[in-house]
Amino acid sequence: MFFLKTTSKNIDQFQKEVKKHAIWGEKATDAFKKWYKMNQIKKKYNCTKEDIERFRREIGKRLLYHNSPTKAFKKWLYDNKRQ
Repeated sequence: MFFLKTTSKNIDQFQKEVKKHAIWGEKATDAFKKWYKMNQIKKKYNCTKEDIERFRREIGKRLLYHNSPTKAFKKWLYDNKRQ
C-alpha cells in the first residue's frame, strides 16, 4: 500500500467522494495522493473544504508548498478562526 496509514476506509471514502480510482495497478493514483494529503491537513488544522475554497477565492495564493500548508494559509486560517 502506498501510505502506511492508508486504510481501506480511506480508499472507499475517496472513491465515493471523487468517483475515481484510488489504486491503479499496485500504486496510488495522483488524485488519491492529493486527496489524502488534503484530508491530513484538514484534520491537523481543523479546517473544512469550504475554508480551503474560500482561501483560494479570497486570497488567490498557493495553499500548499512541497505538501505543507503555506504561511499565508496558516495566517489566514488563524485570523478567520479567531473571529
